[in-house]
Amino acid sequence: MKLIWILTLSLALTSCQVSSPSRGTPPIAPMPELLSHPTPNKTANSSLIDRKPLSSRDQTRPTLSPQTPKNTPLVSLPTENQPTLKTQFLEKKIEGIRFSLVKFDDRNHNLSLIDQPRGPGSQYADAKQVGQKYSALAAINAGFFTPEGSPLGRLKSQGKQRGHNNPSSLGSGYLLWSRTAPSQIIRRQHFSQIESSKYSNWLQTGPFLAENKQPISGLNTSNARVRSFIAWDGKHHWCLGLTSACSLAELSQTLAGRSIAGFPIHTAINLDGGRSSDLWVSARLHSKSTHLKPFWHKPVRNFLILIPMRKTNR
Repeated sequence: MKLIWILTLSLALTSCQVSSPSRGTPPIAPMPELLSHPTPNKTANSSLIDRKPLSSRDQTRPTLSPQTPKNTPLVSLPTENQPTLKTQFLEKKIEGIRFSLVKFDDRNHNLSLIDQPRGPGSQYADAKQVGQKYSALAAINAGFFTPEGSPLGRLKSQGKQRGHNNPSSLGSGYLLWSRTAPSQIIRRQHFSQIESSKYSNWLQTGPFLAENKQPISGLNTSNARVRSFIAWDGKHHWCLGLTSACSLAELSQTLAGRSIAGFPIHTAINLDGGRSSDLWVSARLHSKSTHLKPFWHKPVRNFLILIPMRKTNR
């Protein structure tokens, strides 16, 4: 009996040593399930993601990642063919606001910024004079300027850069124009993201009147005055515009997403207005030459002029 008891005790101690790890060695954990080869079983795969599977409609719809801003800095420019917009001068009244518009296509027209380095009126008294000088189809007053006549914001005209960044709402955006790069209107904070050397003309101005086909909140609702602006469909269609007296908020509500010039307005930005407003249209676009400016008009620093591109034979 004593011998049997000794043998039983010895077997019990041996069993304890095998089932328990040594003091200095950690126990080996089982291989996690995620490291094993994936199985084609649909239930097993769905257990790895705690969400409902996407429907076929959701799987084909592009989605924004959390890092993608709601308003992208630059408009996604077109790759598809877009019908050419006929160049035309229009006059119409919408919601009590009278509009004088020149619509055009950037594939067959060039928009140039003509600046006067010596100050407002030093070379051209008005839009008619500068338009006729350059044989333009139309001309309109452009950027803001200080009481001393310096540009209120940055600009590039005929290869020369002038002015300084305007941090106010009157400098909230840039009109960029080029024959070799996509012409567009962008926010001030995105100007550093573009290759500015590719653009022959640019103008800092503001505020925005429409963006992503939506009106702009927070604009002044009471200061009614004559307005000048430029609008764009986000592709190749544009218009220059001059209005009767209205507030910025009223103009924004009237422009955003509407087809007042033959295309839905995606983006619109304000130019200098009031006494500076000045639009001239050549007789080539209208039955006769048209010049619209208030009788209390004051000379301005610069103009945007619309010139048809010359067709070259290849």
